[in-house]
Amino acid sequence: MANTTALLVTPHYACKDTSGGGQRTQLLLASLLRLANITRVDVLVLDQQGRSAIEFFAADPRLGRVATVKIKERGQLGFWKLFRSFKPRLVDLLATTFGRRSIGYSSRMLAESLPFNLNDYDVVVGRYLRPSAIAGCFDSRTAIPVYLDVDDRDDMLYSSRLNNPDLPFYHRVILRWHLRQAESLQKKLLPQCRHCWLASQQDLNTLPTHNESVLPNIPYSIDFLPSCLPPVKPDNYNLLFVGSFGHRINREGIEWFLTHCWSELLDRVPNVCLRIVGSGGWENIDRRFKGLKNVDIVGFCESLEEEYAKCSMTIVPLFEGGGTKIKVLESLLYGRLVFGSAHAFWGYPELQAICSDAIASSAENFASDLAKVLIDEVKINRTVEMARNEVITRYSFSAFSQIVAEAFE
Repeated sequence: MANTTALLVTPHYACKDTSGGGQRTQLLLASLLRLANITRVDVLVLDQQGRSAIEFFAADPRLGRVATVKIKERGQLGFWKLFRSFKPRLVDLLATTFGRRSIGYSSRMLAESLPFNLNDYDVVVGRYLRPSAIAGCFDSRTAIPVYLDVDDRDDMLYSSRLNNPDLPFYHRVILRWHLRQAESLQKKLLPQCRHCWLASQQDLNTLPTHNESVLPNIPYSIDFLPSCLPPVKPDNYNLLFVGSFGHRINREGIEWFLTHCWSELLDRVPNVCLRIVGSGGWENIDRRFKGLKNVDIVGFCESLEEEYAKCSMTIVPLFEGGGTKIKVLESLLYGRLVFGSAHAFWGYPELQAICSDAIASSAENFASDLAKVLIDEVKINRTVEMARNEVITRYSFSAFSQIVAEAFE
């Protein structure tokens, strides 16, 4: 594959390196730019507001043009558009909820012409299935090979949400319908790809792909490995949650934990404290849970290392979402054990085995299981030492970029 030009297609929300999706985009781009045969990589960004993303991509001799194309809201298509002028946000929500999902995977979603001709490139690399489909990567007139980073599987976004213990019945009916459509779309589109990257072996085993490999999510560090923090000291009962408020799954996970687990955890470990850090509007939750004892909702912080240093463990009370949870790896790299749901450890079988005591047996037992681990700093330190070594071995940028390179050989 000599003198290859590539087009990277990504949604705007997966560009900025302060989010997990954006970090994976930046790692994938860095891997492409390191390939000897790649002469230029252009970037096509899809966004509903048409916002520029140039600022998120650092200058590189082989990085070409970064352009944004605006896409429509779902309510602007079909018969929904007849009513949209009355209540745009409501109609968009209804169209997304009750409309056929296949329309959202078509070039009909484009609000303007593409600034690139896909057939001018040797390869297209897509981030996620839906944006790649909207850009026309699977149209019959496009003959270019497509390398697709599936990452968050479209069906998993629905099937995992069905595991949410607080999900109302009518939500389950709608989600099952969306799930069937997502599975059908994947069955149709994924076999058209030259190569697919999946975030875990578990994801890979059940998808209709022809040529694929596991490209694990890794902490955002290209040539940097954070130093391991000192071991946890006795009587340190400080918990930490790290995540963006803008990501619904983080927000709802914390709301569930504070509502259903915090009171019981305080009864079992009276000195326990929780700090919540991350970008976005965490102050909205602060207003709702302001009276909770020993809960400090910090929001954005300058130094994550300082936050990790203060805590004895991090928590990941999440029960849904596609892909794998980078925050699990990041915490272990800093030398802090993660306690979470079984879903939080999805795609990390080696870490599941090492951290088995730090995985809640059920949502109902989340607080009691957490309390048992929290009071045993000897087990915390012993477990995190083994888990950190596993992360360093398996989840590095060099391993990530090697997997990308092998797909093009």
